[in-house]
Amino acid sequence: NFETFGNSIICLFEITTSAGWDGLL
Repeated sequence: NFETFGNSIICLFEITTSAGWDGLL
């Protein structure tokens, strides 16, 4: 489902940005 996929990307993006890129990098 494209809508679900889009929401997942947005949610993941918000989590990564809120947590900070330092956690990923």
